[in-house]
Amino acid sequence: MRVTRTAAAMLALSAAIGVPAAGAAKPKHPTQPAAKVAAKAPVTYVFRGVVAQAPGAGATQLYVQLNGGNKAATLKLGTIDNSTFIVQMAPTTQLVSWSTTNVPTASPALATTMQVGDPVAVTIVGARNANITQLLTTAPTRIDDYVLSTKPHGRLFLFHGQAVSVDTVNHTVTVNVTKTNWRAGYALKRAAASPVETFKYDPSTTVFVHWTAKGKAQLLTPDKIVAGDNVTIKLFSTNYDMHLSSLLAISAWRVNDHEPMALVNKAIAQNNAHHM
Repeated sequence: MRVTRTAAAMLALSAAIGVPAAGAAKPKHPTQPAAKVAAKAPVTYVFRGVVAQAPGAGATQLYVQLNGGNKAATLKLGTIDNSTFIVQMAPTTQLVSWSTTNVPTASPALATTMQVGDPVAVTIVGARNANITQLLTTAPTRIDDYVLSTKPHGRLFLFHGQAVSVDTVNHTVTVNVTKTNWRAGYALKRAAASPVETFKYDPSTTVFVHWTAKGKAQLLTPDKIVAGDNVTIKLFSTNYDMHLSSLLAISAWRVNDHEPMALVNKAIAQNNAHHM
């Protein structure tokens, strides 16, 4: 009886001071502080920018001019802004295209249709202490192309011709227009205007694209356009019959330098009805 009471008292004392009962599993001691565990946890970085070179079919790299992102991404970018980086892609990278109704669609062939100037988001999961170079050599989990959802509302007016001059102070491009889609030609004809017209551009929103002799598209700065270059001005208006003076007050959406005529003619064919 005394032995039983003594054993019970010892068990109660053990419980009170935290000694595990016989056969009970001993609690595990943390091997490292919680702060160190958190530091090693992967982080989701979302970099935003525009495509700097059309990737084409089967591409394993994407040239992107980065200009922002989520908090984690902008901290890695630091003072680097509007610089072009090479993002390594992999078969596991999910490619997503957004529509005008802001509905995302998985698009396995997106690299084939992605063009210079397309606004994109590149999602990379990486270490918290990784630098920007290390992150961009990590294959993204996802790349989103927002060009359709960010395309200006309205009807496309296309003016094609030879560059006369570029004013980088007043942000204008003067063009001797020789080819248009229907509504752009109608605006010129109705205004009885000269074929030499001066178009506005916005340095923060207008995308300048140059096609090389090998047919590759690359981002361009306005000052690189010289007199005689074949250029295409693309701008949008909500009215198909907007007066030319009003059109010339709208900043261009795209200014394409040396764009292949096959692409110019295709854009005209797709946007050549006055009621569209």
